[in-house]
Amino acid sequence: VPIPAPLNSNSSKKLYTVEIKDRVEQMISVVQKLENEEFFVYMVEQMLTKKDSLESKQETKADKNEKVEKREKLEKEKNTSICQKLCQQLVEMILSLEETKNRPKISTCISTLAIFARASPQLLVPHITTLHTYLKASAIGLPKEESKILQDTACIIGESIPFLEHADPAFLAQIEVDLVSLAKSQSTPIIQSCIQALCKVVTVSKHRATIEDLLVTCYSTLDSLKVLIGKNGKAGIKMDKSSVVKVVRSTTI
Repeated sequence: VPIPAPLNSNSSKKLYTVEIKDRVEQMISVVQKLENEEFFVYMVEQMLTKKDSLESKQETKADKNEKVEKREKLEKEKNTSICQKLCQQLVEMILSLEETKNRPKISTCISTLAIFARASPQLLVPHITTLHTYLKASAIGLPKEESKILQDTACIIGESIPFLEHADPAFLAQIEVDLVSLAKSQSTPIIQSCIQALCKVVTVSKHRATIEDLLVTCYSTLDSLKVLIGKNGKAGIKMDKSSVVKVVRSTTI
């Protein structure tokens, strides 16, 4: 898969915008064909952390001077700005695709944003509210693309929410409700993504009871099947809700 060359920072504003749009289309095309997204995550990470030149890479820590550090800082700021514009363009594209209900392409756009979120979560903080609308399911047993939308949206929110400053408690509570709802009703891949995201959201909201209640529900479900999984069909160890919560508090958040 060809890696796009760096954007031309000398472009005019109009040309620069066109170049951003073209680059986003290239990225979507690549992501659509990816079987493993780890390389793309690594590529974005390197773009955001790479040195300005071979010279700065070769310099030892002792030799590094203020000029080199300033050059590296400017390079990082430039690359971060490019990634911010790419993310903004992806979000705008998602909103425009809603008019045509092009769910496959929306799914790929969100997958691309999830790659940015994994590489640099701060990039997606401005878009959490917009993307939250994709954290809902209208049915059980969703098509593959709809399942991927939910997984990637949960990933984005989970990665970026810890960097959200002055978060609205009501907004965090609604995210928790949506994640719990999906965790209780959807397939295993979605459940895993939602649980991971929920743990990170709870570290911000401090609503530890959300996790505790979900785990109690899981335990109760398993306990109801104890005849099937218990030794010789006999009941296993019985634990009430307070006992489960005590265990959870001693081993989690």
